[in-house]
Amino acid sequence: MVIRYILFFALVSLSAQAQHSYLFPILPGENALLAGTFAELRPQHFHAGMDIKTQQREGLSVKCIERGYVSKIIVSRTGYGNAVFVKHTTGETSVYAHLQQFNPRITQYLRQQQLAQGTTEIMVNPKANLLPLQRGEELGLSGNSGGSMGPHLHFEIRNAQGLNVDPLNYSFKEVQDDIPPVMEALAIRTLSGDSRIQGRFGRMEYSLVREESPKPSVHLYRMRDTLRAIGEIGLELLAYDQSNGSSSKNGISCLEIHVDGRELHYHQLSQIPEAFTDDINIHTDYATYYETGKFFQRCYKADGNDRVPIYSTGSGKLRITNKAVHQVTLTIWDHFQNKTQLHLIVKGEATEGNSPDPNLRWSVEENWLVIKGSLPDSLNVYLPKGQQTLTAVYPGCYLWDLRKGLPDSLDAGTKRIRFNFVGTAYPQQQGKVLNDRLTLEWKPGSLYDTLYVMLQEKDGKLLVGEPTTPLKGKITIHYQPKSPISLYEKTALYREDKQSVFVGGHWKDGQLHAETRFFGTYYLATDTLAPTITPVSISSRQLRFKIRDNLSGIKSWKTRIGTETVILDYDEKNNLLFSEIREENHPFRGELKLEITDNSGNKATFGRPNLN
Repeated sequence: MVIRYILFFALVSLSAQAQHSYLFPILPGENALLAGTFAELRPQHFHAGMDIKTQQREGLSVKCIERGYVSKIIVSRTGYGNAVFVKHTTGETSVYAHLQQFNPRITQYLRQQQLAQGTTEIMVNPKANLLPLQRGEELGLSGNSGGSMGPHLHFEIRNAQGLNVDPLNYSFKEVQDDIPPVMEALAIRTLSGDSRIQGRFGRMEYSLVREESPKPSVHLYRMRDTLRAIGEIGLELLAYDQSNGSSSKNGISCLEIHVDGRELHYHQLSQIPEAFTDDINIHTDYATYYETGKFFQRCYKADGNDRVPIYSTGSGKLRITNKAVHQVTLTIWDHFQNKTQLHLIVKGEATEGNSPDPNLRWSVEENWLVIKGSLPDSLNVYLPKGQQTLTAVYPGCYLWDLRKGLPDSLDAGTKRIRFNFVGTAYPQQQGKVLNDRLTLEWKPGSLYDTLYVMLQEKDGKLLVGEPTTPLKGKITIHYQPKSPISLYEKTALYREDKQSVFVGGHWKDGQLHAETRFFGTYYLATDTLAPTITPVSISSRQLRFKIRDNLSGIKSWKTRIGTETVILDYDEKNNLLFSEIREENHPFRGELKLEITDNSGNKATFGRPNLN
């Protein structure tokens, strides 16, 4: 794989240099520091470009990398924020996002479109060559708009086929990196009912030991002890890269596994189809990310991971037989071919697990219901059509194959565990399941893999599936409250998270219908309070307001001064609504009327009789 990787990198780099010697988009010719790299693992998406630091401030000049024309403009409170897409004569497109503002020509065109459509948040596609740009021409200023968590420029290059590609393929000399990636931890997971790791079923994490390396561009790691395992297992790696002068933890470019000198698996993060960027949730261990915030990327192809073209053929799953001994090498590279390797020995051995954990717990792992704790030697599982007796696969661990039936409950000695399984969902089939007044519906392509669906209404909450399970597409929740709702038009569905998330939905015949892309805990809430508007500064040259909403969130806003419709930009992170600064010879004049609407339809207004 190393030869293939270096050859691929060389071909891409030579091709890029020969055809497209692009200008660096910000402070060209000066050393650049990166806050993020291509295909870096991010919440709900692979990172589509690279993030260039802007000296912890906004307002740096952003240059067009080559002659072309503006093909798309986005203004959004989330995601890209303020963004410009430029189509080049090569057929490629460059993207510049999180801008503070656009250049005057782009701004003038944008304001016309916003006024015509009556909205600030907008995505428009100007006609070809309507807004031409020259190499090195300023197209805007760097900022912190949209989903940005700090000032920087998000920069992308998309090839003629529309695929996101690594901008570093274009050999920008401003970025330097001679630091090998860092391996933080290795996780190993059992992938079949007869698999064991150190005699146990489930997922185990291991810290790694750094070793001395004869080459500065290569880092070496090892596990502390020989790994004893049996059956089919999968490896997961927690790792990051760094570039010169930057403390940011960036993504790696390539990963491969060799077993006894033969390649078992590789994946190369060189290009990602934008339509499938949320497949990061199956590329990584989503449950671990959900619970800890750590991105362990799988070193094998999980079932249902069939859309992103970054993997070698084969599953990458490792099959260990009894008494076999294997030398396993895991190698990762960054874009600059700095390399890090992990060496481990795996011995096929079905050792017995340690003493059972006294805490009783259960989970669903692939097709298995797993019960662990200090329990009797056998348990009774109660199914809709009878019961089955389970014996421990090792002390303190019991497995039930859910393909044999979905249990209602389980007798765990002095405690009865009740489950809320309502049916099995298959990824390529449409279907629905229900539990009393709560129904869950899915379409072909909504799921990555077969799921054993749990559904329950409890204490005013709707428990829909397991939040640690990712979805491939949207599902629909249908819910009929037990009692009529007094204000249907103000009542919507919300999802519990660190902060409540407005989901919405629509009512028909007393039943709520809402689409979502997440399993989790949902609830109904009624929002009757209007947003609040607090003036910060009001003059004939600029308007600034603080706006807030207590529950459903800000949906839209509109402003008129006299007979003029005025476009106000919205900085959601700072709850700030503001206008551009008017020239002295073109001030705001007339009566000010501002109206804010939240997602439940509540409206707030603010006015001033006359601006001079």
